[in-house]
Amino acid sequence: MKIGVAQTEPVKGDIEKNLYKHLAFIESASDKHSSLLMFPELSLTGYEPELAKELATTATDPRFTPLQ
Repeated sequence: MKIGVAQTEPVKGDIEKNLYKHLAFIESASDKHSSLLMFPELSLTGYEPELAKELATTATDPRFTPLQ
């Protein structure tokens, strides 16, 4: 089993741009035959406590479908 760890630099509060970056990391890891790729906590929203309420999502948010 190959495990990958992604170190991202999130765009503050921009879930769509960060999701795009995640998908690029996933594609790269897949090309290298990784079975599992781990991302840092809050890497989709950035580490922004003052924006947490505004950026809150749910498990059914359709933007995350490509991550499935």
